[in-house]
Amino acid sequence: MTHTHPSYSDKRSIIPDSTNPRTIYLMLLTLILSYIPVSAANHSSRINSLIEECKSAVDGRRYSNAAKKGEELASAGNSEGDSVAFMLGLCYKVNALISSQDTTDYLSDINTIKVMYPAFKKNGNKEAAAKMAQTLGKYNHLVHNAYSQSLQYYLDALKIHESTKNDIETIADLSLIAVIYLHKQEPSGWDYAIKAYNKAKDIRHMPSIYITAANMANYLCNNRDFQGAITHIKEAFEIADILHYDTERTYLNTFLGSAYESTGQSTLAEKYYKVAMKISEGTTPSDIAYAGIKYAIFLKSNGRYQEALDITKNVESIANRFHFTTFQAQLYPLVSECHEALGNYRMALDYQRKYMDVNKRIMTEEKEREFSILDLRYRISEEKRINAAQSIDLLNRKRQRDAILAIAIILLLSGIVSFIYYRKRMSSLKTIVRHHLENAESEKRLKEKYESIISRIPEPTKKQTSLDNDRMTQIYTGLETLMNEDKVYRQSDLSLEKAATMLNTNRTYLSQVVNEKAGSFTSYVNRYRLQEAIEILSDPKNTESLKSIGISVGFSSPSNFYTLFRQKMGMSPSLFRENVRNLSGKD
Repeated sequence: MTHTHPSYSDKRSIIPDSTNPRTIYLMLLTLILSYIPVSAANHSSRINSLIEECKSAVDGRRYSNAAKKGEELASAGNSEGDSVAFMLGLCYKVNALISSQDTTDYLSDINTIKVMYPAFKKNGNKEAAAKMAQTLGKYNHLVHNAYSQSLQYYLDALKIHESTKNDIETIADLSLIAVIYLHKQEPSGWDYAIKAYNKAKDIRHMPSIYITAANMANYLCNNRDFQGAITHIKEAFEIADILHYDTERTYLNTFLGSAYESTGQSTLAEKYYKVAMKISEGTTPSDIAYAGIKYAIFLKSNGRYQEALDITKNVESIANRFHFTTFQAQLYPLVSECHEALGNYRMALDYQRKYMDVNKRIMTEEKEREFSILDLRYRISEEKRINAAQSIDLLNRKRQRDAILAIAIILLLSGIVSFIYYRKRMSSLKTIVRHHLENAESEKRLKEKYESIISRIPEPTKKQTSLDNDRMTQIYTGLETLMNEDKVYRQSDLSLEKAATMLNTNRTYLSQVVNEKAGSFTSYVNRYRLQEAIEILSDPKNTESLKSIGISVGFSSPSNFYTLFRQKMGMSPSLFRENVRNLSGKD
């Protein structure tokens, strides 16, 4: 669990209302600004002072003060005609409200930032554009759990801050990206976390060290390096004391309690959990819920079911009020298990149903796919950006007409190369599919011949006391019969033990036979599943969904089916089916 919890989600739309006069005005202004550069950051002394006050309030985690100063900055920018100051003020205000989980309605401010962002990104002040990207990223991330959209905004901010050598904001961007990966439980986020931590230590900026140390602790906990995590939590604790981050104590004490519990130090764990439950004024609802859930889990694991239920009442109230779906997903099975242990079976069933409902809402496959694609695109573009940094720097010194011409040529060449590569790739994939279809009948005949040979192998005439070659052959023949005739591989829960029971042998013998003759049991079974899936997809008239095919042949999840199919055939199931249908149409 990270400091900025992913569970805050009131599901308010950030799509601008096209019927709102203010929105129409902003859209017209955006169109104008796309051709006219936004004013440079030549602020008045009053506005400069307000900007510094906003930064100081954010560093001190005084979010209510930051929201107030942001409102003042926006008002001052509006009255002085300073568009950059106006946008910075809105961003500081919205950022503070999101971080403190304030329920104040800031939707109109978000809409303003969203509508104006393209113009600022294209022609505007870099500081304002980066702050707008950061704000939109936080809104999508912490309010809507829209990871792919938030990651794109964070990357935009990171690119600007790195180009302007703004180390403090670069650390903030890296940390936010690391938190996204942490929420997605993607280990690749470790690179961002450690880069942010090292940079924070280099510039000795205490607020940055605090948040990066907390992120490091989270990643170390995920890697089960609890002692390393405890070291970083204590480091964050020391900084929190120095900077008077009193509202962070609930989170830090809970984190320490969880780490000590993981190392088996129950007494120390409960000590910190109890301290965490003493809530300071200004503590965010997510930190309060986090503390309650962790302590309740601890109590349940120690058989103190009623105490755990007493604590979860407050947590459930907070989770429902703020739509903390992530906390609800942890809370409901916990409450269900406690009621079951106390004999309250009706309540246990009710909470189990609640858990099933909320679990469906947390994340769709489409969001997962979008995130993976976006991450891949970013890695490729980042590598190109690093390699071409010097060329881009020289290109920016040329006249705009030459720059546009050069970019157009690059895009044209890239398009030609991409088109050629695409044609070759598609041709290669069609060749693979064609060969598969041409050899399918031959493979079928070979399989029938092999099965005929196996069927003629005589059964052993006496009980074997050890696993000799005859017994191994008998077991393997029986296993092949189960696969080819009974098609037991279609059972998604098929295990080595279950197969051994079907063959009237034991797990050890069957494991030895499979390892010597066919590799691991899992890969052996998956080969049959893939083979049937390929046969189904080789029929151009088949219209069954890919998900249904994967389940019907025994895969426990669509993602497992897609991954193994791609490894075997070098392409996705959908692309394989498309090529089969194309080839069938030509025939």
